[in-house]
Amino acid sequence: MKTTFILCSIGILLGPFCSSATLAITEEEIVSQLVQREQSIKSIYGKFNLSAQILMNDGNKVEVEKQYEWIKKDNIQKLTLEFKSIPAKFKDTTIMTEKEIRSFDGQVTKQFLPESKRASIFSGGQMFSLGKVPADWLFLRIQEKSLSVYLKQDSMSLKYAGEMKLEERKCHLLELAGPKTNGKLYLADEQGLFPAKFDVNLINHTLPFNTRGEYIFSEFKHYGNIIMPTKVIVSVFRVYPDKEQLEMKEIFTVEQLEVNTQIPDTDLLIQFPAGTRVYDSVADKDYVVR
Repeated sequence: MKTTFILCSIGILLGPFCSSATLAITEEEIVSQLVQREQSIKSIYGKFNLSAQILMNDGNKVEVEKQYEWIKKDNIQKLTLEFKSIPAKFKDTTIMTEKEIRSFDGQVTKQFLPESKRASIFSGGQMFSLGKVPADWLFLRIQEKSLSVYLKQDSMSLKYAGEMKLEERKCHLLELAGPKTNGKLYLADEQGLFPAKFDVNLINHTLPFNTRGEYIFSEFKHYGNIIMPTKVIVSVFRVYPDKEQLEMKEIFTVEQLEVNTQIPDTDLLIQFPAGTRVYDSVADKDYVVR
């Protein structure tokens, strides 16, 4: 599979502006540019705000506001999650409603709930398993994979569909197709081919509905030589044969962001204070910190 299309681009990903010449780009090269971007981000310190609307199983909608502090250095990272406001009707106990701190050292995850003094330690780690967090869009994660890995799937085909305007921004449109997925990826020319919008449809043969995800990236800023969006809107819809229903909408905004700055290793550690109940599945122990 090697679909070739023509792009004339500016930005950090493809080099200097080409006014009269055109540049032939293949899908493999697009993936390579995304990989280069991912690898160029060595560390992140950021504070992010999230406003979310969630459709619960009983049909009610709830609104939740969260604040994240995220520190990442290579594969070592720590995430602090706090709920800013929770409506009184928010009673779903499967969703954490207290402050949580997680760290991952590449092998082991530590989870700490300081308000109830409970902690757990386990191998591996879905660091961001509690829902969408900044990592999902800073690294363009789709279905737990980075976009570059997602596009490299053997079953996925990629087709260049030409230039277009998206809210006055010049974009290049790529169409994706696979047995269970199809979508459209809009790459912003002036943002170094960072996606401005991504529409993805997930086909499900076992449920009465399919799922459509919509990612809208805006308010880009330069952090050194890396371009990042400072506002992202993620919407998830249930698509029935006769209607479409909003299941979840999340709006991320960046409060503070530092990319590739010095981060001491000590900032990535979690210390469990005395009195913390620890469930350690790695060492197969259950104890209270003295």
